[in-house]
Amino acid sequence: MNAEWRAQFGPFTLSPAERLLEQDGVAVRLGGRALDVLIALVASAGEVVGKRELLATVWPNMVVEEGSLRFHIVAIRKALGDSAGQHRYIVNVANQGYSFVAPVHRIAAAAAAADRPAAVRPDAPPRLPSLSTQVLGRDEEVGLLTAALARYRLVSIVGAGGIGKTTVAITAMHAARADFAGDVHFVDFSCITEAELVLATLAGALGMAHRADDPRALEVHLAQRKALLVLDCCEHVIDEVATLVESLLRNCPEVRVLVTSREVLRAAGEYVYRLQPLACPPTATP
Repeated sequence: MNAEWRAQFGPFTLSPAERLLEQDGVAVRLGGRALDVLIALVASAGEVVGKRELLATVWPNMVVEEGSLRFHIVAIRKALGDSAGQHRYIVNVANQGYSFVAPVHRIAAAAAAADRPAAVRPDAPPRLPSLSTQVLGRDEEVGLLTAALARYRLVSIVGAGGIGKTTVAITAMHAARADFAGDVHFVDFSCITEAELVLATLAGALGMAHRADDPRALEVHLAQRKALLVLDCCEHVIDEVATLVESLLRNCPEVRVLVTSREVLRAAGEYVYRLQPLACPPTATP
């Protein structure tokens, strides 16, 4: 699925080899499995890709229900702004599968290589989500979290939904990036519904989708690296994330993990930072 080609449709550019979807040059946040589904559909644009074929392509050697596929299709449509109006990209063909129906301009291997910016290299730092707006009122939290990452190997940002955990985590991730020489990886678990997809999602984010069913391979991959893993939206797969993180930290001595969740992992060595709502500015006196 990592073929050396690029596809352009509407304001989007899809680069399978770089595992990157961009809108007008800005990276679009999309989970690893959802990205795999999109790549498979764009590769066969204009054709109907059967549900079984998609499941076998995206989840090889795994038993996955069609509900998971539908969930990722919804995530893709949301990322693309897909609607029943003029911006239509993916259609469901009843009792058959899905089809990518938007016009696609596909750039072949040689052209894609010539068009790639010189800064993009196999050893280049991974692309990370950026903040679309300036973060206000969280400087103290970001400073405390950066200091905590220097002291603890597992730091959890815990708080209610919508309080800003992801925003604070991304800001802290960028602040701490230099400490890890750019070996920083952001993993979004919000797009998965099945607990058994936790390992595969992390493996995909680390460029190891081909070893998604082998936790030992992941540990070997990270064993000698000083890396930071940022695991976002873990509350619905909390037990599986806790088990995986404990194993990684036990076998990868230089790896550190920053987690966001509505509840504590209760994993060994976990430092919990409870994020509070932003304080209201004082009422001005007349």
